[in-house]
Amino acid sequence: MDLVWLASYPRSGNTWLRFLLAHYLLGEVGNARDVDQCIPNLHRVGRIPDREEGPRLGKTHLVFSSLHPFLDETAGFIYLIRSPKDVLLSNLNYFRLREQLAVTEREFALEFIRAGGVPLWREAGIGSWEEHVRSWLEESSLPRLVIAYENLRRSPREALRRTLRFLGFAIEEQRLERAVEGSSLERMRSFEVAERTEGTAAVFAGSRRALEAGRYFVNEGRTGQDLSHLGEDLDMAFAERFAGAFGVLAEAFEGS
Repeated sequence: MDLVWLASYPRSGNTWLRFLLAHYLLGEVGNARDVDQCIPNLHRVGRIPDREEGPRLGKTHLVFSSLHPFLDETAGFIYLIRSPKDVLLSNLNYFRLREQLAVTEREFALEFIRAGGVPLWREAGIGSWEEHVRSWLEESSLPRLVIAYENLRRSPREALRRTLRFLGFAIEEQRLERAVEGSSLERMRSFEVAERTEGTAAVFAGSRRALEAGRYFVNEGRTGQDLSHLGEDLDMAFAERFAGAFGVLAEAFEGS
């Protein structure tokens, strides 16, 4: 393989998988910049550099299309999929910690439901949640591995093992265990606090003021959430809007 993407709609576990992989490949991660150099973010760099061993790895949130950068060099992808309701709430946290929430939390949820995702992400070439999922899983014929966030949350060890097999790396169990331990939510949050305090912004977004208020990029990683705290009508509105997406969601989860 040459170039393999870690692809996902924003807030679906991409950063977590990057940490797991970087820990395994590097043996040790000293700070968030190590992760960013090992698996660069396409949205911050113009080129994915070569690796001494194994395929080149890069992160992307763009929809899959014939216009995706470096498509002629792409040999496959790992797609992370997360339930859109959890994606909504994680994006709400993201915009709060960046202090870019221009509407109330309820209004943010309503905008997400109406647009099928975050309107700003659509403007950035990411599309709606459903458009993103379908573009990668239905329009691409490239070799792929699908990982459901829920399975990543349940067993990061197994998710990493499947990822390494897909990429063609030999699996060393002790190295894998160290990678999992070094990529716990608590450990990643410690890297986040250090990075945001220094203001280096290699991986973790968010203002220092939001950090002081206890708002984190590496949040609690919850699954199976509801929207009732934002309004009793929102869960029904969400179900109606995403009714057509549940089929592709179930199919993707089945294959993950």
